[in-house]
Amino acid sequence: MREEVIVQHAMRWPDEIRDPSELLPPPVELTEDEIEGALALLESMSRENSDGPEFQERPHRRHGEDHRSEAGGP
Repeated sequence: MREEVIVQHAMRWPDEIRDPSELLPPPVELTEDEIEGALALLESMSRENSDGPEFQERPHRRHGEDHRSEAGGP
């Protein structure tokens, strides 16, 4: 990542290269209420710790693997 833009390291033809500033969203004006609301939303969605069963690593099925084999099905 370079200057907030993901950069791919590959050989490119000059006509394939774009100025990264074209990708930036336009600037917006936010009110203090909007900023406070966004911060409150982030705070309500975050946790202080990551303890608990929902944060334990679980094995994942491989693509194409039959889910019934895990449950002991036919």
